Amino acid sequence: MMKMMKLTPPTAVEQPDEHTRLLPQPSTRDGREGFLSPDDPAVSPYNLWSVRFTRYFSILLLFITFLWWVLLLVSIFVSPPGLHSRGSGFFDFSYTSLSLENLIILLLFFSTPSKAA
Repeated sequence: MMKMMKLTPPTAVEQPDEHTRLLPQPSTRDGREGFLSPDDPAVSPYNLWSVRFTRYFSILLLFITFLWWVLLLVSIFVSPPGLHSRGSGFFDFSYTSLSLENLIILLLFFSTPSKAA
């Protein structure tokens, strides 16, 4: 005949309210709970690929600008073949000097992101 099924009463599931934690507890690391240390390399902004790429690209621009600056410095005193500029040779030399100084200052005080803050 018909088997008698045992019905278990439904277990009471606590409904979440405004005091219920919705996210699991943060994982423990080195026996500590909570946030990572700012000195941890995992959270250091200097490990971001975009920050490293920006710094290396600035170094490349500094190298290219320095070579151009040396060429312009030589061209003030000696005329290299094929390098003719109209007007004074000091305009392009001065603008190259400004960009070279700007890149040097950028790399000396690289603040993207700032470690000082």
